[in-house]
Parts: sequence; structure tokens; C-alpha cells
Amino acid sequence: MVDTRFKPNKSADTSLILTNSLTILLGILGQGLRDAEQATTLRSARAKIVEADVLTEEIAQLALAIADAIGRERRERSA
Repeated sequence: MVDTRFKPNKSADTSLILTNSLTILLGILGQGLRDAEQATTLRSARAKIVEADVLTEEIAQLALAIADAIGRERRERSA
């Protein structure tokens, strides 16, 4: 008899997390550029770009931490 129950794939989970994170990063950068384009002063435009850059860096670090945690869990299970 074949087992047809759903079995999550950890590598697929990691890939999905990283793909979603990249999508979010691109969205934040795009919004930051749109906000900068509509800014009335150069100082305001720069502030919008810096804000978007800081947010993308934080999300990128979080995504990598999640991927590392999944990798550690996978290694512990196989050991």
C-alpha cells in the first residue's frame, strides 16, 4: 500500500521562504524608489531610499537566519 499522506519537504520549505523573502525585498525597494521619486526634496528622497535599504537588510538577515535554522534542524535529524 502506498502512503499518500502529505509529507513536507524541508528543502522546499527553505526555497519557499527565500523566494517569498526576495519578493518582499523587491517590493520594499520598489516602494522606496517610488516614494523617493515623489519626494519634494533631495534630502527627503535620500531618507526614503535609506529607509527601504534598512528594511531590506533586516528582512534578508531574517530570511538567512530561518534558512540556517532549517538546515541545522535537518542535520540534527539525519545525525
